[in-house]
Amino acid sequence: MIVLSSILSAFVYQDFKYRAIAWYLFPILFVAAAYYQLLDNTWQNWTMSFFTNNALWIIQLLLIKGYHSLRYGKSHQFIDYALGKGDVLFICVMCAAFPPLHFLLLILFAAVFALLVSLPIIYFNKEKNYPIPFAGFLAMSWMLSLVATELNWIPL
Repeated sequence: MIVLSSILSAFVYQDFKYRAIAWYLFPILFVAAAYYQLLDNTWQNWTMSFFTNNALWIIQLLLIKGYHSLRYGKSHQFIDYALGKGDVLFICVMCAAFPPLHFLLLILFAAVFALLVSLPIIYFNKEKNYPIPFAGFLAMSWMLSLVATELNWIPL
């Protein structure tokens, strides 16, 4: 848990400070998350969860792309416009860390958390296009779920 928390803290720091994340943190987090999950699960269960989560993530990406196509009237590259590459890669790494229900709940929690924190900042900020560090909010949510799991507040 300490290793995962340290890596996630680096994600939070870099995403909030620089709006960018060092590329080498993604494979490190993937290996740590997979190892952490494989301690409690069989290889078959982990593989099934990983591919189910990836399928759910692809469906979410297609829905986001469809929304942006309808909203802006044309199909354009929404990665780096609506979502950053780091956000997409971080969620891909999250696919290795959770069962499907927890994966969806964590993304939902992180989205609501990011919305509640960012709306006042965006409202009072004079800059029109304020980038929300979503990977940082995902990492903070993941850390909160680790703490809640260790304290037996939620079963994971």
